[in-house]
Amino acid sequence: MKQTLNEQIGRIKSMMNLITEQSSIVVSITGEQPYPTGTNWDDVHGYLGSVKMDDDLEQRVGDKLKQGNYRVVSVTAESYVDGDKVITYGEAALQADNNNPDVAFTTRGSIGENYVARHDAQVSGLIDRLSKYYKGTARKISTIVVPVSGTTIAYKQSFFAVSKNSQTNTPQQEQNITIKGIDLDDLRAKISASTKNISIDVSSIKIDAPNFSVSYKPGSEQIKTMSFIWDDRGDLERRFESIQAKNPTIEKIENGTIQNIQWALSIIR
Repeated sequence: MKQTLNEQIGRIKSMMNLITEQSSIVVSITGEQPYPTGTNWDDVHGYLGSVKMDDDLEQRVGDKLKQGNYRVVSVTAESYVDGDKVITYGEAALQADNNNPDVAFTTRGSIGENYVARHDAQVSGLIDRLSKYYKGTARKISTIVVPVSGTTIAYKQSFFAVSKNSQTNTPQQEQNITIKGIDLDDLRAKISASTKNISIDVSSIKIDAPNFSVSYKPGSEQIKTMSFIWDDRGDLERRFESIQAKNPTIEKIENGTIQNIQWALSIIR
């Protein structure tokens, strides 16, 4: 039966939607831990990937890679207190790739005391080890610092994928690490908790104070911490000088004003 023009257009649109759905998918997981008592903090970030877990994001992505030709393009995660639980949500975006699909996906992370140093030790040399183990080409997809919102706990997590064909791989640029708060106080606490003794590219530090967000790239310069202060009484400079007297290596990176609230972001070397 001959189709009308509108029917033909509708059929084409349906086919295009199907192709789009097949070419890009999101794999996600949500896990929860009791809070404030009985919290297994290792499991809080273990839902992203842990040998102790029967079901985690690493497993789900790995299963999807076995079902078709996909390449992992991004991974995000967040953890937060919701009533008497700590919720962790993670998701990975995959795109169809028949030329150089991924064959493996994995993650490494550390939480709690000295979590930055412990994470960095875990991932040191890991790309080479993964490449040799899978006889392919491993790459880092992203590294994120995730403060558990509503607590003083944070974790650092890196995600990796491996493809068999090295010819289409290009050097990976370091991904931005973003610290996000819900207000100025929350941002200050998360910056303090997430940036102790880290190595960064100082020139990459960017702050979006109105949206309570700071981002930076890993680099070769080690700092003691970042410092974020704010003042609603027009007294920020005096406060900064007081901090500087105790920390001579402090360096102001950026400062500004939000609705008569003065703020300053600094690093302490």
